[in-house]
Amino acid sequence: MSGVTYNEQLEALSSQFNSVLDDYKKYYIFSNKNPEYQDYVTAYSNAESTIQTINSKLLKILNDSETKLNKLLQDAFDINSQIEDEKKENEKLKTNLSLMQSNTNGSKEMISNYKELYKEKYISNVTLFLGLFFSTYIIFKVYVKKT
Repeated sequence: MSGVTYNEQLEALSSQFNSVLDDYKKYYIFSNKNPEYQDYVTAYSNAESTIQTINSKLLKILNDSETKLNKLLQDAFDINSQIEDEKKENEKLKTNLSLMQSNTNGSKEMISNYKELYKEKYISNVTLFLGLFFSTYIIFKVYVKKT
């Protein structure tokens, strides 16, 4: 049953209740004034039972709507709980992503640093080799001329 059905049922019960209430008032007075006339007493009891039937239908609609409302509230609570869990998971994934990006940036920085160290070491080795070569040349030039 949807909300539209409940509204339609309530409107039907309301219109039925108003007409039955008018009959109830009328036959209540007639049955109290003329208790010996059985038609009035029967009409009064029929109107009373119809009002009770309407009230029971109204209570049934109320109970059904409350049950469905409670189920909707529980579903909303469950969905809200799932949303909170997903938000926590999202934060965890964002943290992991930022760590990975910082690791990537750190790796790029390390590669750059190693390239710089390689260049420095290369220049140091070349100058050492040239220095050894020139010092050997100078030593041979100095000592070879004197002898």
